[in-house]
Amino acid sequence: MPGGALPSQVNSGSQADAIDDAFELFNVIEFAFDPPGWYSEGDEWASKYGGAVVEFETKQPSRFAPACERTRTAMNEGSLTYGGPLAAELAGHFGNCVAVETPPGMAVRKDHPDSPRKIDGAVSVIIGVEQMAWHTAHSREPLVAWA
Repeated sequence: MPGGALPSQVNSGSQADAIDDAFELFNVIEFAFDPPGWYSEGDEWASKYGGAVVEFETKQPSRFAPACERTRTAMNEGSLTYGGPLAAELAGHFGNCVAVETPPGMAVRKDHPDSPRKIDGAVSVIIGVEQMAWHTAHSREPLVAWA
């Protein structure tokens, strides 16, 4: 896209192509997604890719708050960094996050539900960090995360 701008809405066709490419190019052990708004696509992905497709409900504080804490710790310690052509966009998504205290700990959300300020990139990283930590703890083989 010109100037590295991202669309405000994801083209589900191009996303489906990217998911297909990932499964073709890599040995994908898990594809985690946040289901709200993606239920029918999630069913299609599960049908196509089986047990590698996992729902990660960010609306469940007991699951999402620890993931947010793990990601914040990794970023503060410097064990999680990001770069590349979309780094500024991703930094913007993290900057748009609002920290909220929940019973199980700090989590992030948009400033209000209808906000045009996107946080999807940040949420994807948070989910990826959490799932990578789980797989690292339960695997004997080296793993690589791709988000």
